[in-house]
Amino acid sequence: MATTDLNITGRVGDITFYKRGDKTIIRLNEGISRHQIKNMPNMVNNRLNRREFVACSKTASAIYTGFNKLLIEISLKYRSTKNNLVSLLRRIQQDLSYLPLGTRTIQISSALFDYSFSQILFNDIAKMAILYEATTTNINIQIPKFNPNLLITAPIGATHYRLIFSIELMENVTFNETTKNYNRPVVNHKETKYGIYQKLSPPVTVEEFIFFYNCIGNCNVILAVGIAFYKLEGPNYINLYKNNGAKILNVFNF
Repeated sequence: MATTDLNITGRVGDITFYKRGDKTIIRLNEGISRHQIKNMPNMVNNRLNRREFVACSKTASAIYTGFNKLLIEISLKYRSTKNNLVSLLRRIQQDLSYLPLGTRTIQISSALFDYSFSQILFNDIAKMAILYEATTTNINIQIPKFNPNLLITAPIGATHYRLIFSIELMENVTFNETTKNYNRPVVNHKETKYGIYQKLSPPVTVEEFIFFYNCIGNCNVILAVGIAFYKLEGPNYINLYKNNGAKILNVFNF
């Protein structure tokens, strides 16, 4: 790094000129350029890894978009947790070491079980039992009676809570030998169901949720749950957007 009296900014070859206060700084550009990564034969593994990473990122975005209604109710900061899902999908993908680099399938698998969408963990604030059974045509969910005082950690000011369940039917994302790229993530069906506003003191009303769908072929069912807290003001339930949480409850592969 050096300075010059020339009044110049920009790049000339491998040299960059930029301003710092009233000085012009000269810096020699080192490292590998984007063009080199794209074209150099010895960078082929970098290109293949990038291809897989981009496909995982698009898959994570598709999952988040499919659960949009649930995550809006939770008031989730999208970018703060999406990268965690990308990393998880990459780890699942990298386990497929028997497939060539750059073509490994992105699996929507049970490894996503308990994945938290929110920075506040659902399991830390909602510890009630959630019973469910899934088939290729439906999921039946039941919430048995419990004492909210013992099993729910609500924020100050909350008078009620509400459970929200969502499902997505999503295919594994595979590499296309014809296009030499990954297929677009496909969500074949998505649906959200909202529970009733329940008081934070017993007794609670037993709730049941049923989702119907048709799962055929390359089909995975992702079941997610969220909890949001509200304050009753007159006839209205006001979402406090505090301590709300959401997670993937389970993934079913058919």
